[in-house]
Formats: sequence, structure tokens, C-alpha cells
Amino acid sequence: MKNISFILLLSLLVVLPASAQENVKYEGSVSLFSYFNRGSGFSVNTSHGVRLVGEQLYLGGSVEYIYEQKFQSISYSAHAKFYFPSKTTVQGFVGAELGGRTYFLSMDSDFIVTPALGVVFNLNDRYALELSGRTSFDMYHQLPVIGGGITFRF
Repeated sequence: MKNISFILLLSLLVVLPASAQENVKYEGSVSLFSYFNRGSGFSVNTSHGVRLVGEQLYLGGSVEYIYEQKFQSISYSAHAKFYFPSKTTVQGFVGAELGGRTYFLSMDSDFIVTPALGVVFNLNDRYALELSGRTSFDMYHQLPVIGGGITFRF
């Protein structure tokens, strides 16, 4: 529970000062990811925050439910993405999530870092689809979790 409080506080400390700037736009997303190594699995992720700096930088927080063959967990992270080039129909992005994960059965928690790389198809000014690959590093496993997924952004 301390990890969740810390991550939420960290996300608010990043997002609230940013919301005082001009040209700040809310962004939310829902994602489905599939994992390929260390046993198959999937996850459902939601992220909410703000777009800044000409809508090229996203800062927010995310929560993710993860199902793998041997365990289930929930992660909670501060989330950042940088989109390039700006305001085009197809964009690339690099991103990262930094936070914690809690396993349901054991209630153990660990620290995670999840870098991502992907492409965005902007459907209009408000909606987009993203295809991405990502790797999740944590303290309990020697090998990272590698996966890919699709995101609906609003």
C-alpha cells in the first residue's frame, strides 16, 4: 500500500504543476498487451495524464492488471511518453513507466521499469491507435518480460 501511495503522490507532483502551463491537454488510454517470454500472459493497462510542450510530451500515471501462467499482479506507475514528429497523422514514440508491482497470492511488491517504443496512428484530433513493444524489468526476475500490444488513446 505504501508503494501505491508513493507512486500516486509522485504522479500528482509531476502532473499538477504541468497543468498550470498553457496548451495542456488531458489524455487517457486503455491498452491490451501480450507477453512472449517467461510464460505467456496478457495485461490490461489504463493511463491518464496531460500532454505538454506542443503535445509532444505526455506525463501521467498508469495502473495495469497482469495475468501470467503462474501468478497475477497489479502494477502502478508514473508514465511518460515523447511523441515525434509533432502533429502528424503517423507518429513514433518512446516511453517509460516507473513504479511498483504487487503480486496477488504472496502480496510481495517490487520495483519495475518498463521502457516502450511504438507507432501512433492519429485518427483525428482526439482519438488514436498505438502499436507498441515494451520490456518490463523487475527485481525478482533475471530476464525481463517482453511483449507487444495495442492502445486506444482518447
